[in-house]
Amino acid sequence: MAIRLLHEYRAASPIPPPQLSTSDRQLRNPVDESVHLSTSPFGGMDVWPSIHGNNIITWTQNKHFKKALPEDTVLVLEFNYSGAIDDGWITISEQPLTYFVEDRTGRWHGHIMNGYYRLKLVAPGVEYVSDRISLFGKLSFTEYRTALRILRAENRKVYHKSAGYFLKRRWIGTRCTRCNNPLINNAEQEKCPICYATGFIGGYFKPKQCAMEITLAGSNDKVDPNRGPVNDGSSTGRITALYTPEMNDVWVDSTTGVRWRIQGNNVIVHLRSVPVVLQCQMMRIPASDIVYAVERNLG
Repeated sequence: MAIRLLHEYRAASPIPPPQLSTSDRQLRNPVDESVHLSTSPFGGMDVWPSIHGNNIITWTQNKHFKKALPEDTVLVLEFNYSGAIDDGWITISEQPLTYFVEDRTGRWHGHIMNGYYRLKLVAPGVEYVSDRISLFGKLSFTEYRTALRILRAENRKVYHKSAGYFLKRRWIGTRCTRCNNPLINNAEQEKCPICYATGFIGGYFKPKQCAMEITLAGSNDKVDPNRGPVNDGSSTGRITALYTPEMNDVWVDSTTGVRWRIQGNNVIVHLRSVPVVLQCQMMRIPASDIVYAVERNLG
């Protein structure tokens, strides 16, 4: 009888859950709002070894950064021996807005040293500073040297590669004033001579010389379950990952002038999840495309 009455009392008067303070809820259910509220344009940085003994520092955009940057924005590369956040940073180079920069000082030839890089975007009245990154990026010194040997081996395959240059599609800068739709931030004209259908003035970053091993599509048609035999004309290209080839970037064959649009890529060689060599899916761009109007000396 007593047990039955106890159960009835508990059912009628349930024990309320313990109330957590604001600090307790934050500790148990942490929510990182910095990604959504970030005001920095830098989404990530990588350091690559160059076959000429330099370092190549590339960066990608923070997808949550929506502000337009002025046309006179300058990209600054800084170096620090100790990695201090606010002191001891040495300016290595300054150049117009682009997606990569080279460190040609060669200060660590012949011995191992520690150091850090950081990037800055400087414009009148505004300045953005990236996080620091190690002198060897995400790799150890041994892995860095291994990556350099792989890149040099790729460069020696001159008889299998076609000379050309790489056009990186712009993803940051000044929005096109002619065809950009401010509501969706997208280009409305496929033949726009200002942004070349990218939505940003200039269309592409400055070209970078880059050889590629092109494997042309065979004569056999692919069989699509819905359309039957099709031949989409796609090819593959082997390229180093130095300049982060991505979808809708363009590679230009210097000999023939043919331009190829990258549709995607697969990692062939990597070191500790850092891609070194890629195989890209390529689509030949028809001669009527506006991308053929992009000049090689585009700055």
